[in-house]
Amino acid sequence: MLELKNKTEREAFVNNYKNWTDKKGKNLDVWKSVPALELLFYRYQFANGAALIVTEYQEYRMLYTNYTAIGRGNATKHKFCLMLPETDSYVDAGGTTHRTYTLDGCSMGTVVDYMTKNKLCI
Repeated sequence: MLELKNKTEREAFVNNYKNWTDKKGKNLDVWKSVPALELLFYRYQFANGAALIVTEYQEYRMLYTNYTAIGRGNATKHKFCLMLPETDSYVDAGGTTHRTYTLDGCSMGTVVDYMTKNKLCI
């Protein structure tokens, strides 16, 4: 079991979602995918019943250099969603309890705060 000691280690764990492993060291890989929408979902289940879901998606955008458009391309983006069990009393700074998956997700700060307050080990 890996104990994450500070904010930097917790953020590194969350951002390394493509390489999450289970307790036996097996790579968790993609949990769900929606090919028609180019969505990939990664899920990490904590021992306390909470789950962290990372939604990865493609954002089509203009590419610029020195304020001049040089073309179009895709950028890979991601959002976090924290899903807590009914028995969990955590409420984030905005007053939100995270019980279900939401498209808006939550911030890295919320995820790290939750991991810190619950002393979650990986």
